[in-house]
Parts: sequence; C-alpha cells; structure tokens
Amino acid sequence: MESTSVNVRKPNYDLFRIIMAFWVVVIHVNAYFLNVEESLPSLIVIAENFINVITRVAVPGFFMLSGALVLDGSSIKDTDRFYKRAIYKIFIPFVTVYLFWGLWYTFKYFKNSESLVKILSVWVKCTFGNLWFMPVLCVIYMIAPLIYRFLKNVGKKNFEIVSWVIVLWGGYQRYQLPICCLIR
Repeated sequence: MESTSVNVRKPNYDLFRIIMAFWVVVIHVNAYFLNVEESLPSLIVIAENFINVITRVAVPGFFMLSGALVLDGSSIKDTDRFYKRAIYKIFIPFVTVYLFWGLWYTFKYFKNSESLVKILSVWVKCTFGNLWFMPVLCVIYMIAPLIYRFLKNVGKKNFEIVSWVIVLWGGYQRYQLPICCLIR
C-alpha cells in the first residue's frame, strides 16, 4: 500500500540545509579574520574575501529552501491554518526577539547618552545586525499564500519566467544608479 504522508523527507533539501548551515558558520568565523586583515598577508586576505563572497549565498539559500518547502507543502492550501502556524513559528519569535533587542539597544543608547534619533531608529529600522532577515521572512510568510495562488494559476514554467524577470529587474534597479554614475 502506498503511503500518502504529507511530510515526506527530501534528501536534497536536507543536504542543502546542511551546506547552508555550514556556510553560515563559515561566514561568522571568517568575519573575525576580515576584521584583522591589515596584519595578514594579501594572499590570505584575497582567500578570505573569496570565501566570504561564496558563502554569502547561505541566507538567500535558506530563503529559497523555505519557499520551496512552503510552496510545495499542503499546509499552504488552507490559508487560515497556514497563518495560524506562521504566527507561532515566525511572527511570535520575531516579535519576541525584536522586543528583546529593541529594549537592549534602547537602554544601551540611553545609558551612553545617545541622541533621541538614534534611540528611535532602533525601533524604526526593525533590524539588529545579523537579524536583518527576520522582517523579510515575516513579509515572505505574509505573502506566501498569494504567491502559491499565483503559482497554481499561471503554472510552474510561467512562474519561473516571472520570477527570473523580477530577479533580473531587481538586480538592474539595484545597480542601475551606481553604473550610470560611473559612466558619466
């Protein structure tokens, strides 16, 4: 009898997750050496920068893996259930971490007599160093059901085309101004 289990493990996803987790560790270990690079020979600095560039794909890789797992799963078909799970798995941890670090930096800046603008910027920026991805992840989870419906309506091939157009357009927009400034 064939199993109809929804939670079938995908070994490729597990391998991808292991590689991305390792690369996140490498990013953080390598950051130490990038901060003391003045005292290191230039060949080592070049190697460290190369490692840094290669492993920077780790966090976007986790985003892609989350997207693949969410859009491929059955939990997103029931929007109410999806949002209830997302509240507990994504939004509550985000708010908890946000409040903790927001209060931490507020007290730190207040103690050091920083300006009110700097203290308020802690709450407005909504990111705390390495936690920049948390607001992005929340937004992705909020729009995931819309993306899923779009995927189902246009088909996988058209979805891939639209995705590539968005990626290329975003890259173009990101680097358009600096390139134009260099040409002039």
